[in-house]
Amino acid sequence: MSSLVSISKKLSGQRTHRERAQPGSRAHLGVLEKKKDYKRRARDYQLKQATLKNLRKHASDRNKDEYHHHMINSEVRSDGRHFEKKNVTQKEQTEVQKKLDDLRNLDYVKHKLNEEKKKIASLKSELHFSDFATPASSGTHTIFVDDEEEAKKFDPVKYFNTSSSLIGRTANRLKKEDLANKKIIGATNKDSVKAAEKERKKRYSELAKRIERAKELEVVTSKLELKKALVASSRSELKPKKVRKEKKTRAAVYQWTYERKK
Repeated sequence: MSSLVSISKKLSGQRTHRERAQPGSRAHLGVLEKKKDYKRRARDYQLKQATLKNLRKHASDRNKDEYHHHMINSEVRSDGRHFEKKNVTQKEQTEVQKKLDDLRNLDYVKHKLNEEKKKIASLKSELHFSDFATPASSGTHTIFVDDEEEAKKFDPVKYFNTSSSLIGRTANRLKKEDLANKKIIGATNKDSVKAAEKERKKRYSELAKRIERAKELEVVTSKLELKKALVASSRSELKPKKVRKEKKTRAAVYQWTYERKK
């Protein structure tokens, strides 16, 4: 359409007016602002002025006696910025619980808890134990003999038929024929046995840490579920009664009044 207009102007002898470019003496000031640029800048300025005028009107019409629950949960600092007040109960939480509680996402915490449980089960299967006992737990193995003379002559290495380097182990204590069997990888000599023992302790340490992390995740899950239940009960007229306070190792305990269904 613009091409037809320019053609009609040429045929009618009209002069086509164009915006001039920036003069050479003013080239150091940059590109000369065109009409479309001015219109865009003016429109933006007018929009901002209208917004400020609208905000000033809302501020002047504000009711000074108006109340909102967020007023007691926030504060204004000296620089005029608003900040959320911190909850005092966060002091009773561990660092892991603080990070996970801020997520406010029960599904995410449950997902992490399931991942930890799967890794714990995998480690238990690798260590060949159905029930877990920490490496620091001390177990006793009582052996009965007939008399004191036999007790003095008792040799645990000969009795258990194992190497002297393995006599202190309470689990997976290999016998001499098993150590002599070259098919057993990592237990053919004393050095390999020590390396295997070191790896076993490392696995137990990882298992203990993961079990502790799973316990913390269970605490966080119970706290988030309690918050969800409290939010749901806030719509009801029957309010729950707090029985126990919240601690690091457990969530708070509330008692709900029984409501008969009609």
